[in-house]
Amino acid sequence: MFLRILFLLVLGLCRQGSAQPFTYFPVNFPFLGLATTPLAMDYVEDKYGRKYVYGIISHEVSFGTTAFNGMIRFNADFTIDTTFRISGISGISGISHVNTFGDSFIIETAWEIKKIDLNGTDIQPSYFSNMYANHPFLEVFLSTNSAAYSDGRILMTSAFPVINSDSSKLYFLHRFLPDGRRDSTFNISTDNVVLRAKKMDDSSIYVSGYFSTYNGVNRPSFVKVDTSGNMDTSFNMNARFGRVFPLYKYPNGKLLVRGDFLVNGHPNPLIFARLNVDGSLDSSFKRLELDSFSNTWIITVLPLADGGFLCGGLINIYDGFPVQNILKIDSLGNIDTTAFPGSGLTTNQSVSLVSSIRRISPTKYLVMGQFKTFNGIYSPALVMLQQHPVSVNQIEPNIFSTHPFPNPSSGIFSIDAAVSVEKVVVYNQQGKNVGEFNTNKIDLQQLPDGMYFYKITTTSSQTATGKLVKLSD
Repeated sequence: MFLRILFLLVLGLCRQGSAQPFTYFPVNFPFLGLATTPLAMDYVEDKYGRKYVYGIISHEVSFGTTAFNGMIRFNADFTIDTTFRISGISGISGISHVNTFGDSFIIETAWEIKKIDLNGTDIQPSYFSNMYANHPFLEVFLSTNSAAYSDGRILMTSAFPVINSDSSKLYFLHRFLPDGRRDSTFNISTDNVVLRAKKMDDSSIYVSGYFSTYNGVNRPSFVKVDTSGNMDTSFNMNARFGRVFPLYKYPNGKLLVRGDFLVNGHPNPLIFARLNVDGSLDSSFKRLELDSFSNTWIITVLPLADGGFLCGGLINIYDGFPVQNILKIDSLGNIDTTAFPGSGLTTNQSVSLVSSIRRISPTKYLVMGQFKTFNGIYSPALVMLQQHPVSVNQIEPNIFSTHPFPNPSSGIFSIDAAVSVEKVVVYNQQGKNVGEFNTNKIDLQQLPDGMYFYKITTTSSQTATGKLVKLSD
């Protein structure tokens, strides 16, 4: 059955690869930046669905006048919303990370951390002073990319430790309360620097760094913990040393990771791999090894409906194929060479990179990073990709484009929230109706692994059809 499913997947990908699956167009407004090098770090949405981009960016609102330094908000048509301005905070040259809460953001700059409301106003001036009141070294050494709790608490790492009273423990991982004070009840100790704590879902956080022990247990570099910081002892990557950063967690619990790390039993450093649920290397996925003669530093991945991913980063070689910072891979990690043919995809006067790729509609993606042009098109720091789906049933009347994702999955498929679903019907390969759903979630967990067909009907009587692959392992 597995080989049959794999054959069908490969066949489908080959058919879709017969023509270039993406076109791209600029986001049409001028960006400025430090040293003429704009960097769009990432994209977030607030509770109203409004879109924000942040980084080392500013917008020229009139000749010689700039505004929105570090963070901008877009209207629905991706023109700039001029009602949003960061105010009450001096000296922001760029924003490296943003956590979103119901009515506020926590923004992290190179110098400090602030809490602002949805219009950009500093609403808690004491937040940063509370954070380092009793630990002044944290003012300088707090890291970015913190993990957020829904109640306003955040997990944050530091390059400088807080030391307990008898100097027996070093705390490089901290939990901060909603008012910015360090949570004294959260005392997770490591023997060396923690680089990142990334919250992947409601129950799991992945902690990575240069440590050898986590709370006294020998577990180098990478651990899975719960929201209280307790280590999941069933998860063990068997890492020896190095940086391990999680990229994407599959519905079945597997994990894509990147970095530069050594794993017991594997002689060469790895830079890209997939882990099984227990943390062991997944041998079915193409692993990339560190190559001193090429640059392959994957920063971001975005799952696609066909089970593959868009990948971005600082990349000029992927598995021997020349690329320029963006590429598409299939569900097993193989490169799709038809996705971005040609050269000059991202160019800049200095270092070029893709920092984030986000889905903003079922078929449109926003690519962010540090670049001036995208395949020769002038579009500093931002470019939009349009995907061209292949219709699975040309004779189906009134068809529209939508793709349940991820596909394959272990049984749970999602339909974009922008689609107003009236009914989804799923059929097996014999044409038998095996499930009906009235929400934007398709649940096939109780069905055997294999290929299925779906028909989506919207509240406006549009329909779309396609294939689903359920694959547990």
